[in-house]
Amino acid sequence: MAIRSSSFSVTVETATLKEVADSLSHLDGATLGRAAMTAVNQVALKAFSDAKGKMNAGINLPDSYIDDRMAFEQAMDPAKPVARILARARNTTLTQYGAQQMTRVVKYPNDSFKAGAMGKNPRKAGALFPWKLRVGNAARGIPVGMKQDGISVEVKRGSRKPVTSVKAFFVRGRNGNLLVMSRKAGTSGKRRGDLKSHYSLSVYQLFRAALDETFLNDVAVRLGSTVAALTADELRKALGND
Repeated sequence: MAIRSSSFSVTVETATLKEVADSLSHLDGATLGRAAMTAVNQVALKAFSDAKGKMNAGINLPDSYIDDRMAFEQAMDPAKPVARILARARNTTLTQYGAQQMTRVVKYPNDSFKAGAMGKNPRKAGALFPWKLRVGNAARGIPVGMKQDGISVEVKRGSRKPVTSVKAFFVRGRNGNLLVMSRKAGTSGKRRGDLKSHYSLSVYQLFRAALDETFLNDVAVRLGSTVAALTADELRKALGND
């Protein structure tokens, strides 16, 4: 399956900038291209850092998780000074948002019956079933005498909430990681529905949200001033005023 990505490009056409118009007759294209490429890389790198800070403001994702799903491609060609910030469009499971097992006390604790003895089945009137010791589930954080009672997550830092839209529970995935899952409604002829994994805000979505009008305008202004400053430096060198 192809991995989609969202990219933000920083580029500049020096000939369209009023700030460098007076320099064009004194500097060759290669010099202007190098100045533009340096400016693009400086501004894009700062934008990369700013975007990550904005993405993670109040969101409960580790910086390392965001870094692993983003990339910075610097401009390498002075004739086409383009730098890119990339964010992979990969789903982020609820487990990444500090998912924790919620528990409640079992109805019949171990000291209320004798293991192996036959007792009334609370789910089927008139039926019997053999009592089994309650052992909990250490892998899912369920102690002895307790049973699962849903999952809580912390998408926004400091705001832990239970997952109430579905009956959520942990399932260990193929790679050994715990996933937050629920069951779909069973179809005709099936007693139990298929498992469904649950996700929340991905790095891709956070990145797209960070690129609002204010952010983009700030990058444009910073790029113009940086190109003008670097071009002015090159002009001073060309005129022997450095």
